[in-house]
Amino acid sequence: MKTILLLLLTCLPLCAATTYPMLSDTTNRTVTGGVTNLSFLNSNSVFTGTARWMGIVTLTNTGNIFVGDGAGLTGVGVATSGGLATNLTATGLTVATGQTNTHLTASSVVVTDANKGIISGTTTADLATLSANQTFTGTNTFAPASFYPANEIAIRRLWTSPTNIFLSSIAVSAGSAFTNNGDFANCTYIAQATLPALMGSNSHVLINFTILRSNANTTAGQMVVFAGSNTNYVGLNNALFAAAAGRTTFLQVGTLHNANSFTQQFGGSSFQSQLILGPTSFTDTSVPFTVYLGAQTVTSHTNLNLYGLTFYEFYAP
Repeated sequence: MKTILLLLLTCLPLCAATTYPMLSDTTNRTVTGGVTNLSFLNSNSVFTGTARWMGIVTLTNTGNIFVGDGAGLTGVGVATSGGLATNLTATGLTVATGQTNTHLTASSVVVTDANKGIISGTTTADLATLSANQTFTGTNTFAPASFYPANEIAIRRLWTSPTNIFLSSIAVSAGSAFTNNGDFANCTYIAQATLPALMGSNSHVLINFTILRSNANTTAGQMVVFAGSNTNYVGLNNALFAAAAGRTTFLQVGTLHNANSFTQQFGGSSFQSQLILGPTSFTDTSVPFTVYLGAQTVTSHTNLNLYGLTFYEFYAP
């Protein structure tokens, strides 16, 4: 009997070691499948299944990495440097009602969405702000309606000649040579200006320029105006280019006056040939249109200089 009992006790440790953990104060513990299925406190561990910690988890190492959906996370702080958020990339970032973030600046937040916002108080050299002077170096277009009538600005520049204009001589022809049949060819070409659509159906188109005559001439010269095309004869101004030597500046020389219609115009007060005819359909001024300027004289006119040739619109409601 003792022999049998001794034999059983001798086999017991061997059987237990291959099937169950052993309670021992030594490191010689074994489990089925080996130690690769165990997590150790002081070594790296990779959990391939779903791991759940029901108690509080405290992660104090700054090298911790979180990957995945953090939708359920709350109270997450953002690292700051000098009071500014660092390395923060946000899409659709919002601030709750009643909360402020004075350190949320363009330099510390990268916005990947097309809708980008600037925080009040941000100072950036390439931003225009309401409370500072602005210098725009690029091309900027402001709709006329943004100035008139809100700001009572009733005159605007439509076109200016990019250079001064010199005519060594001008064509000789009679005033009656100009009709609505393409007679612009009888003039000496001065300029062709494509003007933007006018603001109102009662607007006037005006011309401003300075004339210099370096020598006396036999006869005065005339400015001839066509609009819409070089066959739409508006009229001419008699003796606009004086025969005597000297300098003259003309302000608000009329060319077109819309007659309560964008498609019906009078010749302006300085271009008398159309005054007695009533409104004429020279062009449609509700869209961009072209004005042609020419010069002619009866006998002879030489060395004519025009400076600062400019078209203006005088708005009338």
